[in-house]
Amino acid sequence: MAMDPTRKDNGMTRIFQTTLAAVAMLGLAACQQVLTTAGGFILEDRASEDQISDAKIGTEILKVLADKDKMLVVDLSSDVWEQRVLLTGTVTSQAQKQEIERALRADRRIREFYNEVQVVSKEEQDRRAKDKQDQGRSAGQVLDDVVIDTKIKAKLVTEGAVSSVNYRWRVHAGTVLILGAARTEAENTLVMDTIKGIEGVKNVKTYIRVRPAR
Repeated sequence: MAMDPTRKDNGMTRIFQTTLAAVAMLGLAACQQVLTTAGGFILEDRASEDQISDAKIGTEILKVLADKDKMLVVDLSSDVWEQRVLLTGTVTSQAQKQEIERALRADRRIREFYNEVQVVSKEEQDRRAKDKQDQGRSAGQVLDDVVIDTKIKAKLVTEGAVSSVNYRWRVHAGTVLILGAARTEAENTLVMDTIKGIEGVKNVKTYIRVRPAR
């Protein structure tokens, strides 16, 4: 049976784009680590050693994913805060999801691991990867997620009672997953209320820790 040339071209295009993305992301992670160790710790309310550790964990995650399958660098995203890892994105089987978690948990620097990866069909994964590479320029849920992400950033940055640099978040199909540290219970409540009040947000899953009173 002759192969559909369109499918072949699409497959080759994705492989090429994914390879470039993997190289770029690994390079970016390395650059970020260099910048961090050079003294970029002014804003975040935590020790520089803690930030360096998180940067190294993030770099190692990218390397492990790229070594397994370069396409995983596009399909998955990771956020690290105080050695706690939030992994999001898509895979095509539960076995693959568990295998990736085992590989990443081998890094003993990781204190907690939150696996929020979704298992979807190959067709759905390809569609999401394309939308991600288009950076939400296409209409639909991905564009809605980009809008929500932008609104979260704008609201938290301008909210004087919130230290927005202490949070990392992802938006998937209207669900916001947020990781970070609140200085007080009041700040935690304010962050949650702010996000829940944004149009289009369907659910919020939080991995925010409230720091003990000093």
